[in-house]
Amino acid sequence: MQNKTARVANNIFLGKSIGRASRWSLHQSPPSPLFPSKKRKKMSSDTLTWLLTKNTSCFLVKRNGNEFAREKFNLLNRNCRKYSGLASVKAVDISMSDKKVTLTTKIQKAVKKPTKAENAVPLRKGARGGANTIRANISRNYYRRDLKKAALAKWSRLSTVAKVEKGVLQKKAIRSRRIKA
Repeated sequence: MQNKTARVANNIFLGKSIGRASRWSLHQSPPSPLFPSKKRKKMSSDTLTWLLTKNTSCFLVKRNGNEFAREKFNLLNRNCRKYSGLASVKAVDISMSDKKVTLTTKIQKAVKKPTKAENAVPLRKGARGGANTIRANISRNYYRRDLKKAALAKWSRLSTVAKVEKGVLQKKAIRSRRIKA
């Protein structure tokens, strides 16, 4: 037969109540550094990825005191958490390949499978149709509303470049803004 102190120690180890004087009820175990409580906030994998890659990344370009990033899903090419393509599960990219502009979004459920983690939508319509497709995929579906303006601006630039490459538009002469004396 166990003595009383051994039983009490065993009950405390198992997280059981030891009577009226106990601080912890049957359903509540004492806080332990080995087993964090549910109330404590966990760092998301996005935040952790950003903290690890913000200063050391192969996509990082530092010139003249400015920091830029050449990541795939970075719309403005800025090195910041909001626009980072590596550090966010939901990201948007508008790119041009073979004179065609495509809208690519990351699929949130397939993060661990990189080959299936992208959804590409070709933007073949005209100006209004392409803009409406971008708006529908980004803001109306509650994907990343904060990236809507940046996505529309990049699409506008890339669509004009694609038209020039196809030969539909003529390349305009660059005008100097200096006043000629």
